Amino acid sequence: MKLLVPCAGRSSRYPNMPPKWLLPDQEGVPMVVRAVEKLKYDPADLVFTYLAEHEQKFSVRAGLVRAFGPHVNTVVLDEPTRSQSETVAETLRRLNIDGPFLVKDSDNSFELQEIAWTTSYITVASLNDFDQINPRNKSYVTVDQDDFVTSIREKQVISEYFSIGGYFFRSAASFLDAFDELSRAPSVAVSELYISEIISYLLLQGNRFWS
Repeated sequence: MKLLVPCAGRSSRYPNMPPKWLLPDQEGVPMVVRAVEKLKYDPADLVFTYLAEHEQKFSVRAGLVRAFGPHVNTVVLDEPTRSQSETVAETLRRLNIDGPFLVKDSDNSFELQEIAWTTSYITVASLNDFDQINPRNKSYVTVDQDDFVTSIREKQVISEYFSIGGYFFRSAASFLDAFDELSRAPSVAVSELYISEIISYLLLQGNRFWS
């Protein structure tokens, strides 16, 4: 079971600085370390995908080895991807991953006692549990009485529950099939294809996601 941390965006908010996911917090710990420190995983399953320009400027691989050990997996892309889902798809293909995997955002942290489950899932939290949060940049889910996801929308508040940046897929093949199908849409050529749109497509195909 692979733990994928996609970091292949342009990071234009921090010109002439390391990308956001490499920046340290108040305790001097890089954000990318914080992103996975509360997860239980096999270090050999950890995969970071990032840009060649960041490797050249900041020696990313050496830093990841110092933080996670010599067996950490890295995928280096020559050009930025248009979306997190494209970074994930490229990673799956380059490493020939065909089993389950968790996609973990690189800029936040949460705890999971167990990563690999018997069904796909989305890690969520409730708006009611936070005093200060910007609801506009989240993806939101509706769930049924058994906590299975019935719908997911990007940046549309359709319920109190929002994704906190963890997406577990039981099948790499189904993810890639959905990505390829949605990528054929003319609008995707000039816009971002969100992970939430991949999940929405899979829900319509009868796949189940727990929350």
